[in-house]
Amino acid sequence: QWIVSALPPPPVPDSVPAHHLRRALRAFGMLAGVNAYIAALPDDDEMRESWEYAPYFRRDALGIEAARVALGLTVEQVDALFIAAGNVQT
Repeated sequence: QWIVSALPPPPVPDSVPAHHLRRALRAFGMLAGVNAYIAALPDDDEMRESWEYAPYFRRDALGIEAARVALGLTVEQVDALFIAAGNVQT
């Protein structure tokens, strides 16, 4: 007798390269919304600076959580973005 069980979900990366996250956002149809959110931030906002210049994004960063809430995304959606970004091949 065979027992079939679902595979465990893939792990969520702790961090991903910024350009991989942008590719995942584009693939999920979210890049324009994130760009609009970033553009609306004050010029001296740390998240705006990170979006423009950071080479990596950490999943547990406060700016990621603030963006998640502001954009109305679920934790699962952001995890899926990080998983997708972690799988980008360059």
